[in-house]
Order: sequence, then structure tokens, then C-alpha cells
Amino acid sequence: MIVKISQRRDLGAWSRRRERSSTVWTDHPLPASAAAVGILLPQTLWMVDFMASLFGHPITGMTGYMFDSALPIFTRSLSFYHFWLPLFVLWLVRRLGYDRRGFTAWTALAIVLLLVCYLFLPAPPAPANDPGKPVNVNYVFGPSDQHAQTWLPPMDYLLCMMGLLPVLIFWPTHLFLRRFGTGAGQQEVRTIQAGGR
Repeated sequence: MIVKISQRRDLGAWSRRRERSSTVWTDHPLPASAAAVGILLPQTLWMVDFMASLFGHPITGMTGYMFDSALPIFTRSLSFYHFWLPLFVLWLVRRLGYDRRGFTAWTALAIVLLLVCYLFLPAPPAPANDPGKPVNVNYVFGPSDQHAQTWLPPMDYLLCMMGLLPVLIFWPTHLFLRRFGTGAGQQEVRTIQAGGR
């Protein structure tokens, strides 16, 4: 097969552009930015609790299941994505830059997901005949998987979550990422997008 030199050069430029400016499969930083807004703070807490539990001093106990020998090691290893995912997303944001629409995108997605979890997934506790069944996904019924919270009516609790998550978790993370995600990667992406190369 005969390939012109200019075609090879174009292919190489295309390959380098894909390498430098992708959010895994796309050329857009928005998916990584939105994910970072939503997962960075909670998953960092998970990482800290895991490391503390590893040394025998759990902070929240949320990672206690990772050390439960009754659970298969395969199941526990699948859950280890909680540890590496925030590091990966931070790397993507640093490399590609932070898209400020990430806050709005994640807030909208979170509200929809909280409603889906509340309306269609089971409340705690897990049934006795299936104790491993996932319940209280995204903690829409309270902080425990053993029983639903009783401080507020269930819908009021859900509405509080929908209002407080953006204010207490997403917005502070957004402010951090606006500073963190302005590195060389963002300048590189702007240059590529502006120059069309």
C-alpha cells in the first residue's frame, strides 16, 4: 500500500491530538469535569477511611466491608474503584482543564439519580432472605443501610439532600477545580481547538 508522506504526517498529528486531548474517548473535558464535581469529595473521604481502616483506625466505617472476610475477595476488589477513580478523574481534569459547566451538569444528573433511587430502588433494610441485596442506594433514605432515617418525613429528607449536596459538596469542589484545572493541559486543549490541529 502506498501512503503519501503528507497523509502519514496528518495521521501522526491526528494521533497526537487524540493522545493529548481526550477525556478517555472524547475530545471534551465536560464529562471528567462533571464527574470530578460529584465524586471528588465523597470518594476522597472513602480513600481516607480505607487507608485509616487499613491501619486499624477507621474514621467513618464506610469501608468496613472491604475488610469483611465473609465477602468474596472478588466483590471487594470490584469496589476498589472508589480508591483509584478520583485520582484518575483529577488527572484528567488537570490534563484537559476544567469545564465550568461540570457543576451544572453534575447537579442536574445528581437530582435525577436521587429521584430514581428514591422512587425505584429498595429502602433499608435488606430482606432477610437476601441480606446482600443493595438497599438505600445513594443514601436517599438516610445514612444507614439497616433502617431508614426518622428525623424528617422521607420526602423532606430527599429534598434536603437535593438542596444540600450542591451547596455543601458540589459547589466547594467546583471552586477547587476552577483553580486546579487551569494547568498546562487546559492551555494545550485551547491551542488545539483554536488552531484546528
